Amino acid sequence: MIWDSVDVYGSGLIEWSEFAFSLMGEVALNFGPLAQLETLHTVMEDAAEVLAGLQSSLEENARQNAQRAENNGELTRARLETMKHESGAQDHEQDAWHHGTRPMRLVN
Repeated sequence: MIWDSVDVYGSGLIEWSEFAFSLMGEVALNFGPLAQLETLHTVMEDAAEVLAGLQSSLEENARQNAQRAENNGELTRARLETMKHESGAQDHEQDAWHHGTRPMRLVN
């Protein structure tokens, strides 16, 4: 009779989970493979949330980097254009000095 109350599955053998349950009652459900799977499930859900947050951050960083690259390209083009005009003004002054004429300032 005691054996039957412990051998819940009626297999003729007392498994560890049956033995633990007979001693500890419902608290035994907090131990063993099932409890470990439940803990693993919780940890994996938390990890999935963290990974989703990281993916979102990476996507936002990629958008910001693309915007920065575009802005840097515009600034570089503007700076090169300014340098081109400055270089042209200096060339005009040098030509004027070499030809013995008075240099004129170009207004941009």
